[in-house]
Formats: sequence, C-alpha cells, structure tokens
Amino acid sequence: MTGTIDRLRWRIMEAGAKVLARRHFDLRVEGREHLPSSGPVIIAARHYHHFWDGCVFMLIVGRPVHFITAVDWITNRPRRLATELGFRAVGWPRLIRSDGLVSTTRNINRQAQIGYLRRMLIESAALLAQGNVLVVFPEGHPTIEPDETPKHGDESIFLPFQPGFVHLATFGHRQSGQPIPVVPAGFVYERGAKWSITLRFGPPVMIDGPVDRAAVTLAVENAARRLSSFPERSTQPAARVGHENAPVAPVSERRGD
Repeated sequence: MTGTIDRLRWRIMEAGAKVLARRHFDLRVEGREHLPSSGPVIIAARHYHHFWDGCVFMLIVGRPVHFITAVDWITNRPRRLATELGFRAVGWPRLIRSDGLVSTTRNINRQAQIGYLRRMLIESAALLAQGNVLVVFPEGHPTIEPDETPKHGDESIFLPFQPGFVHLATFGHRQSGQPIPVVPAGFVYERGAKWSITLRFGPPVMIDGPVDRAAVTLAVENAARRLSSFPERSTQPAARVGHENAPVAPVSERRGD
C-alpha cells in the first residue's frame, strides 16, 4: 500500500513538473543508461537551480524520487513547519546545514542538527532498503537561489562535494545488505527565452562494503564536474563541519531505532 501511495504522489508531482517544463525549459538527457531502472540508488548531482534541478529529476528518472532537503534556510516558523510537513508527506528526508557559508548555517543549535541528521539517516536508509531513488546535492547550495547562496549566482563556482552521501550509501548498504550504486550527475544550463538544460549521468560507483570515503567523494565530485563541463579537482578539501557530514550524528545501526 505504501508503494502505491508513493507512486501516486510521484505521478502527481511528475504531472506538475511536465506543465512547468513546457513553459520554462527545454531538456536534454545524456547517459540515462547509467541510471538503474530498479533497486536502490543515490544520485549525487551538481546543484545549479534551486527549483528546476528537482523538476528535471522528477521528469526523467521514471520512478518515485526522494530528495534530501535542507530546512535551515526557512527562518519563518509557520512557513518552516508547513514546509517540513509537506516534505514529510512526500517522504523527503530533512537536515540542517552548519557549513557557515550563509547566515542561516551559522550558530545553529547543534543538538537540533544532530537530531535532524539521525532522522535523515534512518529515513534515507529505509527508503534505500525499499529500493527507492535518493537525490542528494553534495555541494549544499545552488547557483541560482532567491535566498542566500555562497555562489552569489556565479556560474563559474562549483563547491566541493561533502562526504555525507558516501556515509549514507555505506550505512544504507549495512542496513539493507544490498549494494548501493551512487550515480554522479551533472547539469549544464543555458539562458534564453527558456532555459536550455542538459542533464548528464555518469557510470555508478558501487558501494558494497567499507570504502575510502575521501577517495569516493572526490571521484564522484570529479565525475559530476566533468558531466557539468567543469575541470576536475586534484585534491579534496577538508569537510565543512556538519554539512552533509552525517558521521557527526551518533546514529544506531539498528533499523528503525
């Protein structure tokens, strides 16, 4: 029953995305063969547009998509409550960032952040165990954003990927016993009367046991950079503490704890 409801919700959101796409952007997809048609998968993508990125994934994945979403940017309490209820209703795990790159990610309540990280890991692992698609944006911030962004709309900026998605994949593997493919994805946007958007997928990195988290993070980031027509990064900078860095949360490995 849960799967039926999930698919119905996705169909409704997919229909809305189709209406918006016809009016606002043209889409081209490359490397779709790298995206598994069934089973658990994590898509680790460049984050260009705060809204259209998500619409694109709704259109092309072909099955229900769940996004890991930040909620720290919502400073109005009633609006945040309503938004979180909406995210919860569609099964999107939530987190609080603390990277310090924008005002809402500074001086955050550390205890509250850890609570969000715990719930995000547990909910995400459950979604993967059920064979779902999770989309993460390891940069943490989009280029085009009506609120505050450290990129300031500068299209030459590609923020370093944070390693939380690798921890999520290894945690999901331990919880479910299934290999978790991490599929890198890159966006190229071109301005015009309508946006021209190219989404490219690369070959997946399979997580089926212990991994070198820094090496996998850098490999996936560089794949997303190539797919987004950016140069590769030779070394991985230190993680921005608390953002997409799920190991800081003392999460039990018992499913559903």
